[in-house]
Amino acid sequence: MATSRCASSAPAAATAKADLCRDVRLGSRVDGYKSALQALEQFDFVDADSVFLVGHSMGGMFAPLIAVELAVKGIAVYGSGAGTWFEAVFEQRRRLASLDGTKPNEIDREILDQARFWSALLIGRKMPREILGAHPELQEVDGSWRTST
Repeated sequence: MATSRCASSAPAAATAKADLCRDVRLGSRVDGYKSALQALEQFDFVDADSVFLVGHSMGGMFAPLIAVELAVKGIAVYGSGAGTWFEAVFEQRRRLASLDGTKPNEIDREILDQARFWSALLIGRKMPREILGAHPELQEVDGSWRTST
């Protein structure tokens, strides 16, 4: 058994376009990691049917999202969040809002929209394009989830 490591951090293209860290959207990060995995699988020395994802910290939340769309043999995560992604989305946004000056009433409105999107995605098991097709007003919840996804 041989191992190979492909490390990736926030995709540069997503980061370069963002004025603030909060503007780097989940979908663009996941897309960057999926692209890295697809590129890795093109190497002759990589057995694409035996790829495992290892996620640490936020990577522990990204790995399962990647595996939903790309076949991998397994996932290992450590040092990740103790709550659900559903809860983490709201906690993180509220924390960032306390730092970026977003008004409390704007945060509440955004959290309600996020709850509608994430509930349909994570609990209702709908694809982003299905959710946004039925509720186009939720496009701004995460600008990277487009109906073409």
